[in-house]
Amino acid sequence: MLAKEAVIVRDALEPSISESAQRVRAALEEKGLETPMVANGLSDEQKRQKIEIAMRDVMNTLGLDLNDDSLHDTPTRIAKMYVNEVF
Repeated sequence: MLAKEAVIVRDALEPSISESAQRVRAALEEKGLETPMVANGLSDEQKRQKIEIAMRDVMNTLGLDLNDDSLHDTPTRIAKMYVNEVF
């Protein structure tokens, strides 16, 4: 998929993106830095759930104690960051 096609798909998924965010995206596209996205049929909530499960698996694999207060909510925070802020 070409980058411009990915942006069209992304715009269809994010119709409420602000004008300033659109300018930033255009600048990134112009420099070839915009992350290509494709529609996968998942809602934001479904994406957060899948990422949270994956992060729990990674953290368990690393031997991190998810029962510790400092780590307990980390998979949720990471999932929210990726879905709500990064992509």
